[in-house]
Amino acid sequence: MKILYTEEAERNICEIFDYIACDSYDNAAAVRKRMKEAVDRLKDFPDSGVFPKHKKLKARGYRMLISDNYLVFYKCEDDIVIIIAVVHGSREYSKLL
Repeated sequence: MKILYTEEAERNICEIFDYIACDSYDNAAAVRKRMKEAVDRLKDFPDSGVFPKHKKLKARGYRMLISDNYLVFYKCEDDIVIIIAVVHGSREYSKLL
């Protein structure tokens, strides 16, 4: 499978990196690296994420992958895994998507 990031997801990841980098560039780089590794595993295991509890997101076919304190929302279409958004786990994500 191929991985495709939406503009929103790319922006989310940049914002997360920038926020963490204010305290520690090394920590920000490590979080970004672990997130990329987790997303890359979706190439081989696209169904490994869980369905979100929110009914609308589930109905859209979204899945959720956890990486550190972040939730990576994605869906599979044909042979592509589309990364929709990345949000901190403490946020009310259903309103963000």
